[in-house]
Amino acid sequence: MVFYDLPQHRPFWATVQELDVPFYLHPRPPLATRQQAYEGYPWLAASVWGFAVETSIHALRLMASGLFNEYPKLRVILGHLGEKLSFAIWRVGAAWKSKPSWYIVAKNDRTIQPDCERFLAKRMGATTVETASSHVVMLSQPQVVIDVIRKAVKGAQGAAATA
Repeated sequence: MVFYDLPQHRPFWATVQELDVPFYLHPRPPLATRQQAYEGYPWLAASVWGFAVETSIHALRLMASGLFNEYPKLRVILGHLGEKLSFAIWRVGAAWKSKPSWYIVAKNDRTIQPDCERFLAKRMGATTVETASSHVVMLSQPQVVIDVIRKAVKGAQGAAATA
C-alpha cells in the first residue's frame, strides 16, 4: 500500500488532471505498519473504524502535501460522509473551504440519517443534491451521481477559471 502524496506519484496526478476526471479515494484496510493499533480487535481495522481513519489520514496527507496547489484542477472524491473528516471539520475546515465541494443526500437512507448528512454538507459549505435513495446512491441512482459529478466538474472548472 502506498500514500499518493509522495513525490513519485506526481506524474499520476498530472495525468488525472490532464484527463480532467475525478479520483475516488476508496477506503482501505490499515497499512501493515499500523495494524498494531488494531491488535486483538480485527473488526476495528475494517469498515467499522479503520477504513475511515486510514482514508482520512490519506486525504489529509494529500491536502498538506501541496498537491492541490500544484494541480489546481484536480478533484478528489471522498465517500461515506467524507470519511472521518466531516466530523472533524472544525479542526480542518480550511481544507474544505479552499476547494468547491458537492454532496449527495440520500433522503431514504436508514444507515446515515439524512438530517445528519444535510448538517455535514452545510458545515462543509457543499453544494447539496438530494435524491430519494437508500444508502448506496451510486447503485440505486447512478444517473444522479453522474449528473452531480458533471456539475462538480463544471463548477470546479469555473472556479479555476476565476481564480
